Amino acid sequence: PKECNELASATPLFLSLLAHVHPKSETLYLRQVTGNKGEPVIFAFFVGTNGKPQILIDLSRVNSLKWDINKGFVLKAYSGDGLGEIAVGKPVDGNAMFVVDDPGALPRRDRDCSAAACFARLLVYGYQPDTVDSIGKPVTGNLAEIAIDEPLEQRFKLFAAIHGEAFSVTPVAKLDTTFKPSKISVTSFEMAHLKRKLDAAMGAGTTDRARFSPYGYHVAFGTVFGFALNGKLYTIWDGGTPHKSLGTDTMVFHIAQGSSVRVIDGVLNADGLHVLPFPIGPGFDKTAKLVVHKAIEPTTKPWSQFAEFPIVFAPLQAISD
Repeated sequence: PKECNELASATPLFLSLLAHVHPKSETLYLRQVTGNKGEPVIFAFFVGTNGKPQILIDLSRVNSLKWDINKGFVLKAYSGDGLGEIAVGKPVDGNAMFVVDDPGALPRRDRDCSAAACFARLLVYGYQPDTVDSIGKPVTGNLAEIAIDEPLEQRFKLFAAIHGEAFSVTPVAKLDTTFKPSKISVTSFEMAHLKRKLDAAMGAGTTDRARFSPYGYHVAFGTVFGFALNGKLYTIWDGGTPHKSLGTDTMVFHIAQGSSVRVIDGVLNADGLHVLPFPIGPGFDKTAKLVVHKAIEPTTKPWSQFAEFPIVFAPLQAISD
């Protein structure tokens, strides 16, 4: 009866789901997580009115004093294929509800691991109010994340059963997981964060005695710096806090130059920060690329890589044109 479908009132989330879930589908996955600053964030996985898998993200309770909501949000998928960004677009239905196409089956970050830390994740980033980095870019922070755990890994099978027909799980658009290095200006802020780990790797007082390049780079899962000490040059690859469950506690570094690829020896490390000698071997030139692998996955897609050595080391007169 018509009267049964007339709502006197409903939450914005429920109204958005009514508008976006396929009319033949009454089943969806609904998860609420607590954001890193305490806000409840809801993720809904369902078949959309276009017949394709979609995800609705409810950010209506994000604290506007802790995040610059006017700048919007960033959504990333972190899986065994790498880190890719998903465009969230503008809010739907006039509220802080975002509907995105489901990126499809995301392999676990460690494909042979069943621990919770190994599942793929969707990561929501917000912009921190009145904050910019050393070169004036707005600073993002991890607002909330959801693990694509075993039940969510099976969501396409459920959707197919609901619709009673073969259901396509092909992503609407393949995620670009190629991380594009981002140049940064090295300031005292970065040095303060490096000091403890660099001194632990190379001895007390190293950071204070070293002469750093004014330029560094954010790369996939890390940051690259260059410095001179006692007449020698070094590269830093800082991968942040290492996690044994993810295999990021032990890394292997290669230098790729033309068709030649070889392991870099003499790497020092402390708590995720690795110090590599530079230049790295005879015949090194500006075409060389640093390739980083997890030791447990030495032949898969690189965990990180870097090739902008000339820009980093030119101020230290390490490379000449």
